[in-house]
Amino acid sequence: MTRVRGFAVLSLALFCAGPLVAQPDLLEQAKLRQQVEAQRVEQLVTDADKNATAVGRTDPARAIAILQAALDTLEADTSLPEAKKATLKRKVEIGLRAYQGRTTDLTRPAAPPLVVDPRRQGEERDLRDATQIQRQMQEIRDLRAAGKTFDANRLQDDLRRRYPDNPTIALAGTIASRNQALADARQYDNQRDNAWGAIQRDIEKSSTPEARDYNLPSNWVELSKRRSQATQLTKTERAILEALNTPVSVDFNGEKFDEVIKYLEKVMKQPIIVPQAVLAEVQVTSETPVKLKTDRVSMRTVLKKLLAEVGLAYVIKDQTIQVMTTRGAAETMSTRTYYVGDLVTVVDLRFGPVANQFQMIENVNRLMAMVVQSVDPNSWWPNGGGRISFDPVTMSFVVRQSAEVHMMLGVGLR
Repeated sequence: MTRVRGFAVLSLALFCAGPLVAQPDLLEQAKLRQQVEAQRVEQLVTDADKNATAVGRTDPARAIAILQAALDTLEADTSLPEAKKATLKRKVEIGLRAYQGRTTDLTRPAAPPLVVDPRRQGEERDLRDATQIQRQMQEIRDLRAAGKTFDANRLQDDLRRRYPDNPTIALAGTIASRNQALADARQYDNQRDNAWGAIQRDIEKSSTPEARDYNLPSNWVELSKRRSQATQLTKTERAILEALNTPVSVDFNGEKFDEVIKYLEKVMKQPIIVPQAVLAEVQVTSETPVKLKTDRVSMRTVLKKLLAEVGLAYVIKDQTIQVMTTRGAAETMSTRTYYVGDLVTVVDLRFGPVANQFQMIENVNRLMAMVVQSVDPNSWWPNGGGRISFDPVTMSFVVRQSAEVHMMLGVGLR
């Protein structure tokens, strides 16, 4: 009977107490409380850092007290993950070391003032300037001897800006300017004479009737079709040419070179590839200031002037605009032929073959002049490296030019 009564009491107690297993939401509530505590501690450290920064300039001791209190809280905290806790402790400890060093500086006795001799100080400064000027003048002479006129002129201008009152630098700049003017005049005379001689030779060559037989190859039709297809522009190439022909006005007054290139990319909607090795070769960085102002000129003119100011040029290669050195751009030129027989041939039965031949020569010269004057005039020799001649055997123009000019010729002559 006693055993039965005890069993009944135990059953009643279990029924009133409910199940012994913890409710599922109690664990979630514990996790939530831990997260809230972790966020509170993290916010406390952030606020301590801000408060220490606000008072640290005038009261480093108070800043140290604020950060030390935050560090003590972190040491006692158990809610933060170990990685997060270590990061916050490192941040607080760095701030503590900084302000502790500042308090040491404030308590350190001031150094006795140095006795300065103005005359000796001026003599030392003059000696340093003279040594620096002599070294850079020698560097300028070495650059000119190596043919790097652009780099020498840039260093000369920098030296003149830094020492505007130095008579030696002013005299050297005057002499260099006169020598450069004489060299440019001689080069212009030589180019003009060579150009005139080349024109006369081309006229003489084109006016001489072909005396030998010319046999077309058996697969001439197939080769002609293949060449015509190769000159057709892709959709990307046409978009690049349209972007380069777009009129635009710019006013760059000291903006960074990298920012200007990004602006032109945005306006053109075309990428401009600027290899770092090319910039390093001409001693240009992304921070180099750019000054250029134009009013309603083509994007092609803006890009050429911008790059020419720092000794660079651009080419269209692999359906992209790529920046190169002027030497590298000249080396990328290619030679192509453009058939113009249907444009220059004259067959007039009222005149003899000699008169028709001379009329054809006049048509060739007129068409050649029109091409040079209308398709990027500054890119043709002697201003640039492009050349054009006429082959009477194939009745074609033989053109050595950049890919961009070949694209424009492909549109105009095809």
